[in-house]
Amino acid sequence: MLATQEHKMSLSSKELDEAISHAMKKIGAKQENAICRYLPAKNGGYIHHFTFRKLKKNEPLQLSELLKRYILNSDSPITVNPKRRAARGSRKRKDAYLVAKSEFDQILQLARTTGNSELIRKLMRPRDLKTAQKELIAAVKRSIVDHELWNSFVEAAAQAQAKA
Repeated sequence: MLATQEHKMSLSSKELDEAISHAMKKIGAKQENAICRYLPAKNGGYIHHFTFRKLKKNEPLQLSELLKRYILNSDSPITVNPKRRAARGSRKRKDAYLVAKSEFDQILQLARTTGNSELIRKLMRPRDLKTAQKELIAAVKRSIVDHELWNSFVEAAAQAQAKA
């Protein structure tokens, strides 16, 4: 009985390969992946080539039915429009505030004038020790006293000592 099941599986795979080759000839494709554009997916658009491979391996009967319905038995097979996808980076966080660079600089300046060191620390990007050291040396060379820069240098030094 096992031999007959294997025979049916190999026979169905031969039939599937023939159906795929006929479909490729009908649409004028050079690769199997081109067939995917003619087979609709359940959730819109055409099936992905990974899905095509999965169907070919695990569900050959379902794939042959799809091929027959949409390519082989069709007078003129029609390509399926691709699924609409959102542009990259289009997912907006609902709790995030959009602040322009100039507005951010104004907020930071207000925090500096009021002397709110906690807010300044939250708004300023964290500096590593080398960056803080370079910026502090550059400020000293320009004869500029910047307490926030000194505080960020002290914090970076403390973090470096804690890691060591």
